[in-house]
Amino acid sequence: MSKSKKHHVSKPGRRAEVVSIEGRRALSEREAAAYSSLSRSFLRQKRMRGAQAPRPPFCKIGRKVVYLRDDLDRFLEQSRQAA
Repeated sequence: MSKSKKHHVSKPGRRAEVVSIEGRRALSEREAAAYSSLSRSFLRQKRMRGAQAPRPPFCKIGRKVVYLRDDLDRFLEQSRQAA
């Protein structure tokens, strides 16, 4: 896996930009959404519901919310359904 992961991140009213997250441990909400293929809305809703539903762990630094890549990977793996 030597290929660097690049994800398209779009901002309202702007063209999508390519963000390289290679080697980064903490991701912004926007980057976490692109990395995990989940919507920002989904991440926000899960974060607001507290312990009522399974949610990816997050860190809050001041007003900024960040997700750790390892936590997102673990959340996705635990959410996988058997075929």
